[in-house]
Amino acid sequence: MAKNGATYQQGDLILSEDPWVYTVLSGEVDFRCYHCLRLLASADSSSPLLNKGNRCSACKYARYCSVECQKKDWKERHKAECFMLKLGGASSVRPPVHFLLMLKILNKLKTNFDDLMSSKSPSSLQKKRKTRTYIDLVSHAEELWNTPGIMEYITQVRIMLGKYLAIENDAELPYVQDVLQMFGKIKCNGFGITDDSMSSCGVGIYLEGSALDHSCSPNACQVFQGPRLTIRATKAIHGGMKNVRIAYIDVFVPKEVRLKRLMDGYLFECTCPRCLDDTQQKDAEMFSIKCESPKCALAVPSDERAEAPCKCGHKPKNGEVRLDRYDLLLEELLQRVDRFDQEGVGCEFDEKQWKEDETFLHRMEDLLHPNNPLLACFYSMMGRMLLSWGCETAPQYFAKAAYIYRVWMPAPAVDPVMGYAFLQAVERDPAVGEPLDSFKRLIEAEKILRFTHSKDHSLYREAHAALRLAAITVNKICSRNV
Repeated sequence: MAKNGATYQQGDLILSEDPWVYTVLSGEVDFRCYHCLRLLASADSSSPLLNKGNRCSACKYARYCSVECQKKDWKERHKAECFMLKLGGASSVRPPVHFLLMLKILNKLKTNFDDLMSSKSPSSLQKKRKTRTYIDLVSHAEELWNTPGIMEYITQVRIMLGKYLAIENDAELPYVQDVLQMFGKIKCNGFGITDDSMSSCGVGIYLEGSALDHSCSPNACQVFQGPRLTIRATKAIHGGMKNVRIAYIDVFVPKEVRLKRLMDGYLFECTCPRCLDDTQQKDAEMFSIKCESPKCALAVPSDERAEAPCKCGHKPKNGEVRLDRYDLLLEELLQRVDRFDQEGVGCEFDEKQWKEDETFLHRMEDLLHPNNPLLACFYSMMGRMLLSWGCETAPQYFAKAAYIYRVWMPAPAVDPVMGYAFLQAVERDPAVGEPLDSFKRLIEAEKILRFTHSKDHSLYREAHAALRLAAITVNKICSRNV
């Protein structure tokens, strides 16, 4: 029992688990190790990963960062699926992620039904209760069955399975109901795997982790070390595992967006305290726009109040038009971020993509209040893009994102995305920027990542080492000024 009667205190480990099945994103398969999910290529010439990896000579789909990873993966997963990927032509026509997971599930169940129905890796939950199995995963198959277009799609997936499994006789294919069940279990239980930069790199099924419920005001967070999942408390949690809540989605979006994403992605209507408490008025105040007056720094709610005089006394002339612009910007923002999360970004600078995103950002900055969380979301995305391209301007975007996150999550609140933003907001070149600013940001990053990632995580170690160097620099400056 932790202090104050809480089951978990901030930073406590709740769960650590390897995936039951997992795969790299289709758009990232040329850039990441198929086994450990590390980047294979980098625009940074100093990176030790500047290579194309060892590609499987048979299927020509999977790539590996080392011979060790390739041998390990062959023994654990790839031997069973390699001929399927070759037969289906996965190297030329990339199959969707959920289809790859279906192949892996079928291989799991076929190889050893009794043992592999349960989680293979040890977890902190297994000592306390019976291990969860594949059967325990919810599928919402009935709702999917009645969803327009789904059954037609499932029929196509079933035919595609026949191609990969070399089955020509329809009677030998998995039943339609079983394919629907698999699709539903993947859809409702899949974890988006992220790397140290918080960029999407894969999807996995975690039998124990999938038991954790969602909240738009979570008290725990998920981070990954390769494909391994860890859940840590971000605040004190009372009442045991049944009260642990994580966020399935980005919660720094308006309520209507959160509800739609959860219904579309996980097939449930969120009734967490925040969703029950949030009103349109609260949302409009959080996701605010600028006052029309260039002299005013006040936030204007993004609802009908935008058509009324601002508290500064300025009477808006284009309130309704600006609200229409806000709606269009929100829709486009979500599309751009979803594209980035689903497709990733290549290691080579894409000037066209960058110019499009930069132009869109200027439109956002022209309308939205500087503290609007939507800006933080896009600043963070652009920072990650620039970082993957090895551009030196990435810290500028992370600094803006970190500031906004801290406005809405004041200390002692911690969040992995915020911690990463503070870490990357630091100029790596001592000749650039203010050393004291970098020092303060590293202090924030170290404090946050200690709780969200733990002292054993590579990202925390990076922050801790950078903080020590920054402290030396600041001490030298202070000594010269004495």
